Amino acid sequence: RLHAAGELDKAADIYRQILKTAPDDFNANFNLGAIRYASGDKAVAAQLYARAAAAQPGHLQARMAHATAALETGDFEGARQSAVAAARLQPDLADAQLILGNALLLARRFKDAAAALAQASDLAPDNGEILISLASAASRAGDYKGAIAACNRALAINANHADAHYNLGKFHQALRDYDLAIDHGRRALALAPGDMGAAAAFYQRLVAGELGFRV
Repeated sequence: RLHAAGELDKAADIYRQILKTAPDDFNANFNLGAIRYASGDKAVAAQLYARAAAAQPGHLQARMAHATAALETGDFEGARQSAVAAARLQPDLADAQLILGNALLLARRFKDAAAALAQASDLAPDNGEILISLASAASRAGDYKGAIAACNRALAINANHADAHYNLGKFHQALRDYDLAIDHGRRALALAPGDMGAAAAFYQRLVAGELGFRV
């Protein structure tokens, strides 16, 4: 009741008291994890969500909550395990495949990441952010054509997706398609001039012919 009423500090104290005598209590671990996550203490939240998931392995929300917190705190293997468990519980859950793919991507398992993200995209074909993650994984696995295809699909959803144009610029540059690289780079900078950071200098050098070719 305190938790639902927004009295989070008092609710957290009660959950801690419960955990002193019943450390495996699902509700106390899960709810205290939610409070800690909302307050920004994601490392502690991940631990609490992990205990909740261990207490009830078939609880989808606990699995997804742990996968999310683990990913955000750098526990890529923990995130992978919980995402796999969540996907088994609900095979059509795109978010589980997305977390799995991002965990594998950050763990530098690029081919596995691309496979998971491709499945996530199949489940949520209108999600451009999944396609951008897929493009990143595919390019790092050496599949530039697949990466370009993913970005083009993202642009079919949103023609003004700055990250899609930026990544297309990089991928076409890697394939020595310099005209396309410059075109997409310029579009990215025009769409998000304040968000590209070092990309601006990169494309200025690209246009100026300082990266091994002349235009």
